Amino acid sequence: MEMSSRPHNSSTRSYKNTTRVVEEIPGFLKVYTDGSVDRSSALVTEVSASHGCHGYKVCSKDVALNSKVGTWARIYIPQELIDESCSKNSRSNRVPVVFYFHGGGFCMGSAAWSTYHSFLSSISAEAECIIISVNYRLAPEHRLPVAYEDCWSAIEWASQPSSHEWIQSYGDLSRCFLAGDSAGANIGHHLAVWSSKEDLQGVGIVGVALIQPFFGRECKCRTKSEVEATDPALEVQWTDVFWRMALPEGANKDHPACNPLGPGGQLGDLKDLILPPILLFISEGDVMRDMDLEYYKAMRLANQEIRYVLCKGVGHGFQVLQPYSAETRELKKQLAIFINK
Repeated sequence: MEMSSRPHNSSTRSYKNTTRVVEEIPGFLKVYTDGSVDRSSALVTEVSASHGCHGYKVCSKDVALNSKVGTWARIYIPQELIDESCSKNSRSNRVPVVFYFHGGGFCMGSAAWSTYHSFLSSISAEAECIIISVNYRLAPEHRLPVAYEDCWSAIEWASQPSSHEWIQSYGDLSRCFLAGDSAGANIGHHLAVWSSKEDLQGVGIVGVALIQPFFGRECKCRTKSEVEATDPALEVQWTDVFWRMALPEGANKDHPACNPLGPGGQLGDLKDLILPPILLFISEGDVMRDMDLEYYKAMRLANQEIRYVLCKGVGHGFQVLQPYSAETRELKKQLAIFINK
């Protein structure tokens, strides 16, 4: 079902003088003692699906996924696919389908953020693919595993004949990819694990692209990259705030959602699974750098097919914050090759 309007993740409301802030990501998010959350921010903007795509010949629409819980998705498709000269029934015109999960520490972010709209429009055009950007529910109102469940439901939705004409007419659901950045990359990992255990009827997950995945672990000491990083896009103290708000009540950072390698790096059941091939992007100046390198090494030990690209001289989220940089162009090039190999 296409949407004429949709809920926003942000909120602006009045607060009583008796409430105080108990958790905060400066400039983005405040949580108050009464449980209310303020995501109003002057630092980010949301745009409609009809917003221009910065010169890329891409169409986009917002569609409802689950009206009961308010989840929705923004779908991107190259304009040429829906040109009248294209035959809807020709298999040769079908393209890969990418499920994309936005970042934001599970606590903020939106598929409508202008940065994601621009980034994913360019990926859809350059990689010639359909992208389904999922707007999942956020913590602390909806703690994990809600985000995983919402994104999994989006994949199930796409497999249904009633999902959306673009998917059913032009998408090749036997060539689906999971992709995301930061918390969205964390979601991508966990859904890849789920897909190796569950039967997604009519959907074939053939690859996973993880951009600076957001992981952690229970440890008294910080990693070298956590100590040395000066990246303003993700300060080390913010990671602790995000995990406090996102993990199930009472859980610590060795919870599988945060630490997929298990306490002490024991790998859990990862060594017993066969995951789709993984393309991992690690930023040299990122707080997450060392944790992501540990993830790469552990996945190799678990005999998973994984390759990583080190993005030099850049920090967390550079691909949306520096959209015209050489590093972003290279990342998009590598993504397009991975999606179309």
